[in-house]
Parts: sequence; structure tokens; C-alpha cells
Amino acid sequence: MDSGNFLNNISYFLETMPPFLSAKLYGSFLTSPDALKKGEIRQIDLILAVDNIEEFYRECVSKNPYMYRMIPRLFFSHATHDQLKMLGTSCYTSHINFMDNYYKMGVIEKYDLIADLKEWKTFFMAGRFQKEMMTLKRDCDIEEANIINKKNAVIAAFLLLNKDNPSLGEFYQTLCSLSYIGDERIRLHAEDPNKQVKLAQNSKNFFDTQYTAICSYYDVLDDGTIIYNYEDILRQVVSLPQDLRYRLYDVMKLYFGEEDQVIRLNIAKEIYDYLFQKTSKASRDQILKGVITTGPVNSVHYTLAKLKKGSMKEN
Repeated sequence: MDSGNFLNNISYFLETMPPFLSAKLYGSFLTSPDALKKGEIRQIDLILAVDNIEEFYRECVSKNPYMYRMIPRLFFSHATHDQLKMLGTSCYTSHINFMDNYYKMGVIEKYDLIADLKEWKTFFMAGRFQKEMMTLKRDCDIEEANIINKKNAVIAAFLLLNKDNPSLGEFYQTLCSLSYIGDERIRLHAEDPNKQVKLAQNSKNFFDTQYTAICSYYDVLDDGTIIYNYEDILRQVVSLPQDLRYRLYDVMKLYFGEEDQVIRLNIAKEIYDYLFQKTSKASRDQILKGVITTGPVNSVHYTLAKLKKGSMKEN
């Protein structure tokens, strides 16, 4: 199947959905150029932003009952608005078989998505949206919020990397790593341990165009070396999400008067700890929630496939 037919099939799938405001495609189709030709795309990953998640699922279960096994069907048919947002504001359903393709679809309300992009409430969606995605349906408010998200990712990456004149590859790998710090899938060997490196390499064109266009914090020399001023980056802390910003202010107060390297090391540690707490909680919540939203059988199949994939990548 060529990419045109592949995208057409996704469009047909989306036409069967209740109204949504934004649609994003991500995963191996974008980050592994040869995956489609080799038939290595096992599942198509989508994120939909909607106005009301309860109304979306009520209608979706009615229109597309084939998508859900018994437990998810009962849950999405009867869960209240607050219950749908327990263990994270998004809901994922995997192993959706449509026209001989399998889909994994995440659904989140636009309000919650923008909050995560701007303030890293859970960092679950913010981390995903920092990486390469294809926009299938555009929402201007979400796109503007994601520019803020990406700018903050650059600031956090430089402070976490804490290296003068890093290479472009090192910087992109750090950007990619932000959402994997504390991810339970890494700890459980259910994810490729080298995924950040591969994402940075395979998405280089994306990072070159997307991040250079929105950030003026750094320059890149012909040999790929990055030139930036640490103090200029540090001054941008004021724009970071509030809870992270205040934590970094406390670090700077605590170590005021110490050598610069001591301050820089502790700022990097604080960012790491912050992301670890956010990501570990979000990943645990999604694993637990997936038992309900995907169903125990599909959830086990998905987990086993991830474990198999992770172990193969390690060997």
C-alpha cells in the first residue's frame, strides 16, 4: 500500500467518528519511512480532540459498536463526564479493526489538551505533541498552544542537557527523552530503550523545521554544533509552566552564591525529578485505565506485544 491509499483509509475511518475538533496522526508511519513499504505498521495511532468527551463516546458507541469489547462498551455507554477523566483526562482504545487496519485512538477534550500543552498538567499529551505528528484536522487554538509547549520543551531540554556547545543530535535526543523520563514502559522493558535516539535521527527534518522556526534561543554551525547562551536560556524560565517555574526558582534561591556549575547541575536535577514524577504517574494511570477503555483481553495483547517488541530491540 502506498502512502496515499494509507492516508485515504485513515480519512474513511475518521468519517465514521462523531464530530471532533482536531485529529493528529503519529507513530511509525512518520518516524520510520520504510515501515509502510515493509508492512511493519501494526497499528495506526491517532489523537482526537473533542468538545465534550462524554457526548463523543455516547455517540461513538452507538455508531460504531464494533470498536469496543463488552467492558469498554459498558464503560463508555454509562460513564459520567468525571469518570471518563479519572486516571488522566484522555481515553485510549486500541485494536480497532477497520478495513483491515488496526487503530489506536486517544480522545481528549480540547480544554484539557490545551491545559496540558500550556501548563504540563500531566505532561502526557504535551510530551507526545513535542514530537513529530501529522495534522489531519487543524484547530488553531491547539496549534498555538503547542507552539508554547515546544518553546518550553527547548528551554527544559537545554537546562536538562546542561552542556556547552552540544551537538544537534544530542539536543534532539534530549528533546525526545523528556516524555520518557519515568515512563513505566521503559522500566518494564515494554519499549525500545533506544527509542529516543531513533526518534531524534528519523525525525531530524521535523525538528530542523519545526523548532528552528519557533525558537531563536540557539544557532547551529555547519558541523552541527549548537551555540547558545546558558544565561539567556535561564532567563526564559519565567515562561515555563508555573509549578516547574516555582521549583526552579526555589533551586536558584537555595544555591544562590554557589559556583555556576553547582547551580546548573541542581537545575538539571530538578527538571529531571519534575518530569519523572509527571511521566511515571501518567504512564501508570494510562496502563490501569487501558484495562477499562480497551478491555482486559486487548490490554493484555497490547502489553504483551509491547514487551515482545521491547525485548527484541534490546537483543
